[in-house]
Amino acid sequence: MTYITRSCIAHHRTPAPVRHIVGRVMHCTSCDSENLGKFKGTIAIHFSAMENLDKPHVYISPDVVVCLDCGIAQFAIPHAQLRLLGKGDTDVSTD
Repeated sequence: MTYITRSCIAHHRTPAPVRHIVGRVMHCTSCDSENLGKFKGTIAIHFSAMENLDKPHVYISPDVVVCLDCGIAQFAIPHAQLRLLGKGDTDVSTD
């Protein structure tokens, strides 16, 4: 999901560079900027189409990497929730 603008962050703090697992600074996949911020997120994904209106949302709480120049955001969906989305199901206990 509240939007954090570049100007808000610039006035309050300078974010540390987002580093990949191997320690290299990551770049935005859209504009190639190194000006990325990492934030905690809570996202509700819902199934589209009228017949799915009664299905509950699938909630995820990923780390979200946001380009503070162009606004593109990236996150990974955990395997359990990814299976639910693939099946069109919302019961986490099913395999």
